[in-house]
This record gives sequence, structure tokens and C-alpha cells, in this order.
Amino acid sequence: ASLMVNQGKLDRKQVLITNSRGLVWFDGSEGTHRNEEQRAFAYQGRPDFDTKDLATVIRKVRPTALIGAVGVSPNCFTKDVVDAMLEVCGEQRPIIFALSNPKSQAEITAANCYQWTGGKAIF
Repeated sequence: ASLMVNQGKLDRKQVLITNSRGLVWFDGSEGTHRNEEQRAFAYQGRPDFDTKDLATVIRKVRPTALIGAVGVSPNCFTKDVVDAMLEVCGEQRPIIFALSNPKSQAEITAANCYQWTGGKAIF
């Protein structure tokens, strides 16, 4: 994401991240970011919604892509999370990537992703 932003291919506001505390946000001197790299992609302002519940975050910030790449919370892309992605994407196909390795650490399995989206997701 940083490379795409630096090359002008992506607006920084189009990328949000989560950490163990939920959605990373920044409001003046407060926030849930752990370092400057996280702060650069933080949600601006104090959220008025539950930032620890991924499905709630999805319904509020309305992403078109969800990328898991940490490998510390296997199966964290639950059916509720996938349903939220379907809801906010409407007629578009949601992009759901589970990039963590090994597969046992993946955020979602391909089988669950395709089953829960009726084959609609790009996985």
C-alpha cells in the first residue's frame, strides 16, 4: 500500500488498517496506532462505532477489499465479516484475500469464502 501511495496509484485515504486493538485510528494526540507507519494509514478522527468488531468496521468504512496478512488470528474473517463485505459491496464482487502462511493461520479458507459468498468473492 505504501508503494502504491508513494507512486500516486492509490490515495492514502483509500487504505485503512487494523491491529490487535481493532481499526487503527488517529485523532490529534490520541489513537490506536503503534507507530508512524500505522498512523499514516489510520482512520482520521475518533470513531463513533465499535472499532474492535471487524464486521461493524466494514459496515462503517465500506471497503471493497479485505486483505489479511498477519497470520496471528486464524479464521478471523467470519461469516458475519463476509456478510458485511457482501452488504457493502452491493452488486460488485468483494475482494477477500487471506495471505497468511501457513494455511492453518489463514484468516479464511477458500471453501468458506466461496460458500459464504455464493461464489461471488474474488479470493
